[in-house]
Amino acid sequence: MLHFELKPSRRGSWNALSQWDKEVEKLFDGFAAQDQLAPACEIIDGADQFVVALDIPGFKKDNIEIELKERHLHVSGTREANTWGEKDKVLRQERRFGKFHRAFSLPEGINEQAVSAKFTDGVLEITIPKTEVVTRKISIN
Repeated sequence: MLHFELKPSRRGSWNALSQWDKEVEKLFDGFAAQDQLAPACEIIDGADQFVVALDIPGFKKDNIEIELKERHLHVSGTREANTWGEKDKVLRQERRFGKFHRAFSLPEGINEQAVSAKFTDGVLEITIPKTEVVTRKISIN
């Protein structure tokens, strides 16, 4: 299981340590991808919503499951291997089959009741609306 966090980015908050963390995460993601299906994803922090897009070509809509549980978004699915005839001989097999599971930590300030998903041309797109953050000034007595 691979784990990522959805966090709104801070302007100008780049530093060498955070960049190093990202590079290490990429390295370990590469090792995980060799052992299991690990669909590539894209996370967009929009003005009023987050969008998580996963590349899962060859999957059927009925074999994909999306769950929200304890402020975590879980996406899993199964792609079954092709079955060929007894006399058919597979000369090369590069496509991956089996199960995948991706988990994303969700930030504060999202509307869990309005999360939606669509699956088009092998791309699963999950939209997570943000709620308006109300700031209240507190006076000192």
